[in-house]
Amino acid sequence: MNQSQNAIISMHEVFQSRKIEKVDFTVDGELHHYLALSEGEFQFWREGDVPTNYIVNKEREIKLDVYGIVVSLTGNGGGSIVTELHEIADDVEDTEEVVIFNTAMDALESMILAHACAGIDITAPAYLEGIETAVQSCANNL
Repeated sequence: MNQSQNAIISMHEVFQSRKIEKVDFTVDGELHHYLALSEGEFQFWREGDVPTNYIVNKEREIKLDVYGIVVSLTGNGGGSIVTELHEIADDVEDTEEVVIFNTAMDALESMILAHACAGIDITAPAYLEGIETAVQSCANNL
């Protein structure tokens, strides 16, 4: 987690302790908004930006509609990922190409998991489209 996310989560904890569900406030002259959604889940955004969802200390499973991707978050900053991204070599001649492709898929899985752990919405349509494009690009170019 970066400093900005830590500050946002700290603000959430203060708001939660005071049972504040919604508040608008300024930071360095910029208007910000906070909205509690449920236990451990809230939105935070600057005026004019799209609200970002944050989940704090909550175990959860995220199932994506692409490549059988399932991300499990532990609630303490960690998680795991299971996918159907890897290929199996049909014969010995294909082994090297499959190993190279699967290495790229390992990297993609790591990035998806890191994004989910950092609080990025990996269920957003644009994000899912990005995953599909990355996989297709690897399939075409490796």
